[in-house]
Amino acid sequence: MFKNKTFIILSISFLIILFIELLFYMSWKISKLKYFENINNYNERLVKTTDIAFIKKSKTQKIKEYKIALFGGSNLKGFGSPLNVEEILRNKNFLHNNKFLVNNFANYGRTFSGYQYKIFKKVINKYDIFFIYAGHNEYKMINSLDAFKNEYIKFFPNGSPIGAKRYLEPSDLELNKVIKDTRKDYTFKENFFLFFKNNSRIYFFSIRVNDRLNLFRFIKKAKKNENFALKKFSHKIDYFDSNTRLNIINLYENNLMDLLKNLNTNQKIIISTLASNDFFSPLGDSNLLEVDEAKYESIYKNLNNDLNFSKISTEDLPDGSNKYYILGMQCLEVYGYVYDQSIKCYELLLNARRLDNIPTRVFPKLNEFIRSLKNNSQITVIDLEIEILKRIKTKSDYLSFFVDFHHLSPKGHLLLANLLLHEIDKSIDIINIDEIKIDKCGNTQKIDVNKNFESDLIIVPYNRCKWPLISINRMLKSHLKYYKKTVFYDHYMNLAQ
Repeated sequence: MFKNKTFIILSISFLIILFIELLFYMSWKISKLKYFENINNYNERLVKTTDIAFIKKSKTQKIKEYKIALFGGSNLKGFGSPLNVEEILRNKNFLHNNKFLVNNFANYGRTFSGYQYKIFKKVINKYDIFFIYAGHNEYKMINSLDAFKNEYIKFFPNGSPIGAKRYLEPSDLELNKVIKDTRKDYTFKENFFLFFKNNSRIYFFSIRVNDRLNLFRFIKKAKKNENFALKKFSHKIDYFDSNTRLNIINLYENNLMDLLKNLNTNQKIIISTLASNDFFSPLGDSNLLEVDEAKYESIYKNLNNDLNFSKISTEDLPDGSNKYYILGMQCLEVYGYVYDQSIKCYELLLNARRLDNIPTRVFPKLNEFIRSLKNNSQITVIDLEIEILKRIKTKSDYLSFFVDFHHLSPKGHLLLANLLLHEIDKSIDIINIDEIKIDKCGNTQKIDVNKNFESDLIIVPYNRCKWPLISINRMLKSHLKYYKKTVFYDHYMNLAQ
């Protein structure tokens, strides 16, 4: 009797679900509204790039087949950019006879030390080339240092969260799941459930509802805490002193050197220095006097109107990240933005980042360590930070490589992909990025000045562009909304509309 009731209940439930699925399917067929989509429909609609006709030639007849693994954080995952390194490597139209197998193990908010390093070790025998663009999140490794393990630092001195501790100590179960999902090494049973998830309209509708609820909670929490992270220019605590930063970089170095030991002679690591937007003002000095706090309050308040740094008097400002930032921007206004003519100006801005006691941008010493690897025969170094600076002629040129304080724009991703592909195979003939015009969505045109002619190279559909811009808008609001004096915040908020 009980079994019969159970069977009847399950049968009725199945029929109801089937009826709703059919109803959603017919509604989608008639209206094409996104609310009735399944995941497959969604992916088709948001195909990352509908057309890439970038390069169709090489100096050799055929590009060698490579298995390539990517390691990094949100940057290499493509956060905020409708065009990214991964899809350029995958796209068959980007290179003639491109046979690359690409697996991207990058993950949002994850460190290289501890997290990506452990994934790398697990898959080290499966790839020919390993590309590392990782290090923007290394500040989170503070909680792995002996000096801080017992107290666990949850927040910066200004109240912003540093990141969950679980990111630093992933279980084997979690790492194996990341590897399986990235490589798509599924069993028959897992493929069956994946097929269901990709095709079920009820399932995808429930995901949409859950995402809306999470967004509502996020907005509600942000409003509740809007006075929590109001910017001050100085903080009493400096967790990230020079010794702490050095220890974090040593962790990175030790992890990387351990990986190098385990490579065979046919494998290759390519690593890039990390780009950070030095035109964004620093978030913190240490132990300024109240009178100095008031001076910076006045300086940044007046600066927001015209972004003209030349009017600011720096004579009585105390040494620190904010002073070096202002000096650097003043220097660029006087000497121009061309790197060879203004190296000292960019060094001032680099020093501002070096002294920032809320280091959400890359530690300069980390890039110094990566550059030092040029003498190591087992590794190839790309210097993205310098390659960007070499292409700067104006303020807008510099800003165009980013979508915020350190995430790369489509232009930044194209440059990084350009440099990476050249290191993978020197015979690859890549278009000169200085000869293209690219907008915030990644729509790219080749410019022929002599013939006054433009030809489309990359076309990005609107829906593919919309969501990365929304993501940047939300991220800027959540990270910097209450830093009312952060320079170029408005510039990137306007771009993300």
